[in-house]
Amino acid sequence: MASTPTILACHQQVPFSQVAHFAGIQAILEQVSETKKIHVIDLGIRIGVQWTVLMQALASQSKFHTELFKITAVGTTKKKLMEDTVGTTKKKLMEDTGKRLRSFAQTINFPFSFKTVIVSDMLEFEEDLFELDADETVVFYCDCLLTSLIPLPDRLASLMKVIRNLNPYRLASPMKVIRNLKPCIMVVNEPENNTASHAFVNRFIEALFHCSAFFDCLEACMGDDPNRIIIESFHFGEAIKNILAAEGVERKVQNAKLDVWRSFFARHGMYKVEPSASSLFQANLVAKKFACGNSSAVLMDGKDLIIGWKGTPLHSLSAWKFISQD
Repeated sequence: MASTPTILACHQQVPFSQVAHFAGIQAILEQVSETKKIHVIDLGIRIGVQWTVLMQALASQSKFHTELFKITAVGTTKKKLMEDTVGTTKKKLMEDTGKRLRSFAQTINFPFSFKTVIVSDMLEFEEDLFELDADETVVFYCDCLLTSLIPLPDRLASLMKVIRNLNPYRLASPMKVIRNLKPCIMVVNEPENNTASHAFVNRFIEALFHCSAFFDCLEACMGDDPNRIIIESFHFGEAIKNILAAEGVERKVQNAKLDVWRSFFARHGMYKVEPSASSLFQANLVAKKFACGNSSAVLMDGKDLIIGWKGTPLHSLSAWKFISQD
């Protein structure tokens, strides 16, 4: 499923991605296992390997059979999409992910549909972009996207407005038929650090502890793998430079901690879903299969999962449902 050797090496050797994926997919599975039609709206799909796990789990069920598993992958790019090189590349990467997922679905004879939705700006993100059926359960999956919208609060608010309007509890008729549908769930995976502060010293300290722990993890898990250099110098190097050297709208890397997201989602009419024992078990099981897994930790923080390295929190995983509207 990986599009480059670097992504593949990181996914195979560093535990955080797989731990978050398996725990998140388990939370989704518990909501949709008895649903015939499932529609996942993935806000930033990347290589999409987590959906192969969900497909396998649904296909292996003997009691309930999935009639259709649909993914709509959402991407944003610059204006003039069709004339923009970056936009075209992003669209192609998403379509390539769709092709790999379709190929996998065919190998297990699983009913699958994939569509991409690309907007030039999150303000163009509207509910009529999605092909929704009345009898399908909608799931939102958000993997490290919300932090990119912190510098753009109007875009973040626009996103939440659409998500709330797509809430399956939203009453579409006086007969309130849609109320009988299963509640939608939104799974959110975000970095657990605060680099959104205006104060340089605060950003520096947060970045220092977060990146030190991550670099220690990369050294322990990847050793002398040449892909480690690419991850450290390109991915982390660019992020560190932006956190410390950029100001104002130029500072794109602005992460927020779990408490901030808890308050944010609560303001938008959502409430927490506590992970089941199975989700916690899945997360710990995946962590232990890595050679460096003993140094990683999966802990409960209230009703959320914190994934860390030697005591330093690095990622948070939370699940949310929408409050019923009478």
